[in-house]
Amino acid sequence: MLASRKLRTDCRKSVIQLARFLPGPLTPQKLSRLDTLSEECRQFTSNHYRPILEAMLTVDPEDEMVFGWMEAGPAEETLHVLIESIRDLMPSKRRDSLVLLVTHLVTSDAFLFSCIAPSFDLTDRWQWEEDWVKPVASLPDVLGNVLQRYLPLQLAPAAYHRSLAVQLARCLFILTEAMKHSISVKVEPLAVLVTSLCAKAAPNYLLEPLIKLINSLTRNNFIARRLWSALMRSLDDRCLEQVVTYLSKWSESPATFKRLLGVSQFPLEDRWQRLLCSKLLLLRGLTCPRVGRNILTFLADDSETLLKVTITLLSLWSEKNALLLTSPEQHEFITKCLVIAFNFLPPEQLTTQRVELHRMLREGVNHHLESPQVAVRILGMFVAEVCTRRIHPEGPTLEFNYDKSEPSVMELQNLLSPQEEKECEIEDFETVLGKTQEVGNAHNYRSPKQSPAPIVKPTSDSKEIEKPASEEALDSDDDLEPYDMSEDTVESKFEAPCYIRDLMDMLGNSQNEMEEYEKLILALEVSEEIIRQQLPREHPSLAGQLLAVLIHLQDKFSIPDFVGLRRRAMIAVCVSQPIDSAQFLTGEFYQTNYSVVQRLDMLHVISATVQELSWRPDSNSSCIGNEISEKKVVPDSQDWRLIVSRRIESNTRRFSSNDRRMPLKYQNSFSSLAGHFFFPLAEKLDRCLVHLSLMDQDFVLLSSLIRTLTTILHCTGPVPLTERMARTLVDMIWFLRLHREPSVREASLTAFNQCLLSVSNHQLMANHALEIVDWKDWLVEAMEQDPSTQVRSLAQNALSLLAHLLREASLTAFIQCLLSVSNHQLMANHALEIVDWKDWLVEAMEQDPSTQVRSLAQNALSLLAHL
Repeated sequence: MLASRKLRTDCRKSVIQLARFLPGPLTPQKLSRLDTLSEECRQFTSNHYRPILEAMLTVDPEDEMVFGWMEAGPAEETLHVLIESIRDLMPSKRRDSLVLLVTHLVTSDAFLFSCIAPSFDLTDRWQWEEDWVKPVASLPDVLGNVLQRYLPLQLAPAAYHRSLAVQLARCLFILTEAMKHSISVKVEPLAVLVTSLCAKAAPNYLLEPLIKLINSLTRNNFIARRLWSALMRSLDDRCLEQVVTYLSKWSESPATFKRLLGVSQFPLEDRWQRLLCSKLLLLRGLTCPRVGRNILTFLADDSETLLKVTITLLSLWSEKNALLLTSPEQHEFITKCLVIAFNFLPPEQLTTQRVELHRMLREGVNHHLESPQVAVRILGMFVAEVCTRRIHPEGPTLEFNYDKSEPSVMELQNLLSPQEEKECEIEDFETVLGKTQEVGNAHNYRSPKQSPAPIVKPTSDSKEIEKPASEEALDSDDDLEPYDMSEDTVESKFEAPCYIRDLMDMLGNSQNEMEEYEKLILALEVSEEIIRQQLPREHPSLAGQLLAVLIHLQDKFSIPDFVGLRRRAMIAVCVSQPIDSAQFLTGEFYQTNYSVVQRLDMLHVISATVQELSWRPDSNSSCIGNEISEKKVVPDSQDWRLIVSRRIESNTRRFSSNDRRMPLKYQNSFSSLAGHFFFPLAEKLDRCLVHLSLMDQDFVLLSSLIRTLTTILHCTGPVPLTERMARTLVDMIWFLRLHREPSVREASLTAFNQCLLSVSNHQLMANHALEIVDWKDWLVEAMEQDPSTQVRSLAQNALSLLAHLLREASLTAFIQCLLSVSNHQLMANHALEIVDWKDWLVEAMEQDPSTQVRSLAQNALSLLAHL
């Protein structure tokens, strides 16, 4: 539809014209229902907004027109479309653009309108909770599961809830302004949103910025106080407890706590009574003294409620079991609350309950004085002094002998001085809102199409400077040093890819040669790093697609190190997904539509991959010496011996060092994967295909293939599969031993040497006992008659290795024979041969170049002498 530029322009014009049917930005007229949507606009929004937005996101999600369309449309539909599109996309630049749109939507006016719409009865509340509250509350979790480590900071729970706190504060401000104009509003929908947000994530993420904003909004605005009080009463029990707990810890003065609590009438409701009088003071294990001061100062407005709380605190403080089972921090908190409560109780209430309070206090002081802990005894003494002074103001003063200069006693003493109810100075709402938004924007994405830097127009002074100067003035810059432009590079209009799929698009799609050149350079430079980081977490089938793209790349622009960059990228693919890569490369090697160079690249990549997989450092290994040295590190202030040893070490000259570090361990990750590489490559070697004839014409490919198979056998290691691979390779070599091309004969002898090194003597004699004579004749003939010097050298090495293996095998078998027969049988059957055996063993022990053979000969000679 958008193939040509003309069609694209026409579509843009049509979309701009259709935008007039959208609801548009938030205005006071819409909230007061003076400006209502027509039926035509409602039908268009419900039926056509979503498919048009999906088409726009498919074509170009970075277009500025998309932002305008989102600002004018319903945020519910926009959020659903963005989330579904992000779920359907794999990691790519397009998905990053959609995530950027989500971050823009969260801070937009359309998002604000969707949050506040049910407060003005502009939408059905129950449908709003289903379509808006649930997606908004779970947005960080949903995107976190999809994006995982690519989740931007702006959508992380902390930053996301900060943005929502700003939107909620703006909602309350709008509701306040509406009530000033006698417009009926509701705060219950906002309470539902706050409850859902506090249930989905840590409450502090939302409450920390929200309470600051509400504190500045309600400072001198009594309508805002009424709305906040109504919102607090609309919260459910769980969310109310979280908000009140945070308020009690955050409020610096009791007056601020009273204002933000939103409750001013006594007696309290049941849930407020249970929360303030029991949960926060006794059951939640809080230790912050500010909590007790704020709550008890609020409860002091009703003396009966405060007296009940004081009796409850004193009974708990006096109980012996509670003293034994409560943590020291919690008991100190209860003690502080008890001191504050006694200080706030009026004398009339103390007079009526004097006997009961005196009895509980006497029991509690006795339990505290019996405690073996000094801190507990001090708490008992201090409480006894304070409480008896309040219960019996006219009686004798009770005093204990303890250190009253300790920090804990000084802190308790400060609780007796009444704190002023005056609130500190607070910034206005607009200032706090701007600072909160700045903190949120600090974690924001960059905009998709940032506007260029403004061009500063020259002033009158600058125009004077720009006037043409004389020739002498033009020559006056000879003394200036030129800029160093040696490392300057030409900026490209394309960005380097960040994801695998973007990398594949840049390698395979281009409209003209100039774009192809720039994209190819950018993609190849970062291809290896991106593949090694991201491909192990992708689906394995992507490895074959990426290898197909890399194999068919051509160096049309003479890019520096093109072959090396392409090969390293292919190696990274094979290392990241070895099984699927092996299936693709070994299968495509014998297929059509590949040149000799491309097939050689496949073999080179396989060889490099095999070597890297078989020689990987073990992640569990570490330098033991470093760990020991770290354990022995002691601060200078704690050990003077360390200072002396360092001084001696600095003045000591050493010619060698004792390095205690253990060598780095390596693990062979290729042993279990060898079969996927070896057998598919060796399967069709002797077949004469139409497009590939290894035996007759393609000698370079044949020799490279044999060397690759040799490398695979060498890197496999001592595993059971090695014997089968060596037998297959020997059978293949036997038909190529007389090939007319020297390079093929050289590769065959190299492979034969590797086969002899890979198998044990026992396996060699068990599987190839009848073939050893033929091998020896072939090697002797090649060593004497082959025209190639390298082939003759390899044949000599192979013959020496084969003779060494035969000597080891014969000596091992001879020792086994000596151990299997008795002395009587040995003397009866081999009496005349023992002298020859002895001469043979002595000669092998003295003259054989192999250490293993000399050791076996010495063992056999000792055993023979013993017998």
